[in-house]
Amino acid sequence: FHDGLTGLPNRALFLDRLTQALSRAKGGTHRFGVMFLDMDRFKFINDSLGHAAGDDLLIQFSQRLQLIIGPQDTLARLGGDEYTILLESVSDVSEALQMGEKIQDALSEPFIVQGHEIFTSASVGIVVDDGQYENHADLLRDADTAMYRAKAGGKARCEVFDQDMHVSAKARLEMETALNKGLEKDEFRVHYQ
Repeated sequence: FHDGLTGLPNRALFLDRLTQALSRAKGGTHRFGVMFLDMDRFKFINDSLGHAAGDDLLIQFSQRLQLIIGPQDTLARLGGDEYTILLESVSDVSEALQMGEKIQDALSEPFIVQGHEIFTSASVGIVVDDGQYENHADLLRDADTAMYRAKAGGKARCEVFDQDMHVSAKARLEMETALNKGLEKDEFRVHYQ
C-alpha cells in the first residue's frame, strides 16, 4: 500500500481512501476534494541529470508536499511524477484552490539535487465532490483532465474541472479517431487555393 521510493501511499491505498470518502459524501453534506498533480519539466530533469537525480527530486518533492497537507488528508504517489491528494473536508472550490496556491508557493523554492539547484513546479487539476460522483474512476479521470488543462495553460497552474473540459476531451478523441480512419481509408483530398 506504499510507494517504495517515497514511502507515500500508493494508488491502491489512495483508491481505498477515495472510495471511503465517496461513501461518506453520498446523501450527506460531506464534501471532499481531489487534486491530481504532475511535476512540470520532470522528464527534462531526469534526462539531463539521470534517474538517480530524478529519484532524489521525487523524494524531496514528496517531502515538501507532505509538509503542507492537513493531517487528515492523503498524499499519494501514483507513479512516475504523478501525485494525488485527497482533501478530506473542503467547504467549496475556493478552499481547494487555496491548497493549490500553497502547493505552488511551497514549490517555488529550489530543490538541491546532486549539487544542482533545480526549479520545478506542478500542474494541478482539482475536483470538489458534493455527492455527484458514483465511482473513483470518474473522479480521477476528471481531476486528470483538469491537470492536463493546467499543463496546457502554461504549467505551474491549478485548474478546476468543469463539464466543458470533459466534452472537449471527448470531442478531441472522436476527431483523432475520425482522422486516423480517414487516413486508413484514403479519404483525404488536397485542394489548392
